[in-house]
Amino acid sequence: MISRGLFTLLSRVPLPVLYSAVGVLSWLLGSVFRYRHAVVTKNLKAAFPDWPDTTLAQERMKFYRHLTTNTLEILATRQLSDDELRQRVSFENAELMAEISDNFNTSVVVLTLHQGNWEWLLQRAALEYPIPLAPVYKKLHNPAADQFMLGLRRLRNGQPIEMRAVARDFIRHRRQPRIVAMLADQSPGHRERAHRTTFLHQDTAFYSGAAQLARAAGFPVVFADCQPIARGRYHCTLIDITREPKQMEEAAITERYARLTERAIRQSPHSWLWTNRRWKISPLGAQQSH
Repeated sequence: MISRGLFTLLSRVPLPVLYSAVGVLSWLLGSVFRYRHAVVTKNLKAAFPDWPDTTLAQERMKFYRHLTTNTLEILATRQLSDDELRQRVSFENAELMAEISDNFNTSVVVLTLHQGNWEWLLQRAALEYPIPLAPVYKKLHNPAADQFMLGLRRLRNGQPIEMRAVARDFIRHRRQPRIVAMLADQSPGHRERAHRTTFLHQDTAFYSGAAQLARAAGFPVVFADCQPIARGRYHCTLIDITREPKQMEEAAITERYARLTERAIRQSPHSWLWTNRRWKISPLGAQQSH
């Protein structure tokens, strides 16, 4: 098991040094250790059935390179000054947040996905806006990794919320304007409320709790698309999902998120988290939104 000390040590290695190791490390990860190779291959084949084998192999290797880069960048997050973070992550339509929240007088639910560099996106958003950022997270199995990531999400006045406590937290802090950020693209659990749709050519269950909570609290919902544009550079586009969640069906909010997520993945397939066992749970066993 990786220790907390090792995470701390790696986080102090200069980012240019980490970048110099990407080629070797990604080759080891994808070609030697073949980390979740079968899962990645199965997911890519199902999502892009028209790809010839050569294209699939190229995109798979690009994915492992991005995964390695992303992991090293996240480790190096504490090295980034505010100015460097502003240079590395740009925003399009940043003014939407003030507009949709009545000049930050109410909370906003931001739905994003495991694409680009989602951790840098959260850090950059904390610099951009005058209200606290509250990222929702699931505890990691490795205690050292969990504590390391929790520490990162507390940077820049972050207020992380554990997934199992999110409903209670919404009620407790409903009058405190915040940006509540959720990575909502993973598979819901068997007991979690879910919405079914066709996603990347597959019958797929989406966690619909975010839409349910936004409707209950009356918080507007925004989609954040984080695309890689160069090594260590990302561009985030904010898109309005709904300004009046109580007037939009829960299923419609989740469906809109699913469509935007699919579009973002198709724009740069290699930068999504294909190692995730996204379709491990049959959507037929999930509760459908009403």
